[in-house]
Amino acid sequence: MLLEIAGQLNSALPLELLRLVHESILLAERLDNGTHGGACWLHGDLHPSNILWDGQQAAWRAIDPRGYQGPPVMALGRYAHNLLDDETKSVGQSVSNAAREMLLRERVEIMARAISRSEALVMLTVFIDLALAVSWSAQSGGQASFE
Repeated sequence: MLLEIAGQLNSALPLELLRLVHESILLAERLDNGTHGGACWLHGDLHPSNILWDGQQAAWRAIDPRGYQGPPVMALGRYAHNLLDDETKSVGQSVSNAAREMLLRERVEIMARAISRSEALVMLTVFIDLALAVSWSAQSGGQASFE
């Protein structure tokens, strides 16, 4: 379960942020309330570079999983915030926090509408995923930021 993963992060996250992550996960699970199924195995690193077209099987394939269990809606967090800078540059905008925020809000709005859930729930999954990613990066000696 996702809460168990977050519980292992106490050495990499400040106590207050860890508490906020725990509360956010509980809120996400409550808001999702099984609408899209109970806890299930999630890819854990879902983003455009990890989704490939298999022409021989005429099917999409997700590669490079980092699996964990949680509510299905959690799969959207990583996808929503990943590659914001690349997409911002590709449309000729400067990479600023305002441009990132605008693009993230657009993605969240589209995803929420597609699954008939609230934008707040989808944005919550973004926060949870970013907090977990920063912690995992810190645990492995990486240089991550939490903006």
